[in-house]
Amino acid sequence: DAKTRLSPGEKWFYATTNGVWQSAAPSGAATLREPAGHDASPTNTGPLLAFLVDGKVGDADRCLHCLDARTGLLRWRVPVAGDASGEFVVIDESLVIQRGRQEVVCFDFNGRHRWQKPLGALRGAAAGGNDLAVVALVSAPRLLALDLPTGHELWDIEVEAVTGPVVDGGTVFLDTTNGLSARRLTDGSLLWQTAMVPPAQPLLVEGGLLTTVTRSNELVLIETTSGRVQAVIPGALAGLPPLLTHFGKVSCINLWL
Repeated sequence: DAKTRLSPGEKWFYATTNGVWQSAAPSGAATLREPAGHDASPTNTGPLLAFLVDGKVGDADRCLHCLDARTGLLRWRVPVAGDASGEFVVIDESLVIQRGRQEVVCFDFNGRHRWQKPLGALRGAAAGGNDLAVVALVSAPRLLALDLPTGHELWDIEVEAVTGPVVDGGTVFLDTTNGLSARRLTDGSLLWQTAMVPPAQPLLVEGGLLTTVTRSNELVLIETTSGRVQAVIPGALAGLPPLLTHFGKVSCINLWL
């Protein structure tokens, strides 16, 4: 209800050496809800953290920062190499980041190393769940699954990724040079594969649908269970990613679904 919804306001500000070009990510321990007419409050009493990486490739003095999401106070930070993508993802109680040009590192929420591996450049960020992480490698193209607590390699599939992987439940989705595919997270076995125009943006998954914007300026919606294309909607811009809104809808430039 627009009449009862609170106007956005700045609760805190955290200064960084470089600009912040990637969206910050909250911890999985607690999420925010915002009932009409009330301030946002945690859905549980666990720590609520916010993670961010400042700077772009080529910038000096970059860091991964862990903040208290309620106050904006710094809890810890670690350096990120100037030639690293700095892309990261929060999975369960861990954070996996491309911290160096060749190094992929896993931290716990206290900033302690869980593991570090010289995997080379990744296509997009890692993804995962249920103590598994999957990454799409660029130099020796393959999809690799890792044990999240230890970094032990569990399985790998030779495949050339166009996007980074996304995970929903027990399935990992990846757009490749052969089309969009779905594989079991536990062993990498193929569930389905479907041809589509190569995406210009990362995959998003929510509510049983995969979505992306293609190089043909179309918003595509695909069923996660079957790979069936549910809709192809023209009018999107390839340079702008779709956005999952607070209401579980997909918005895109000039589009609202």
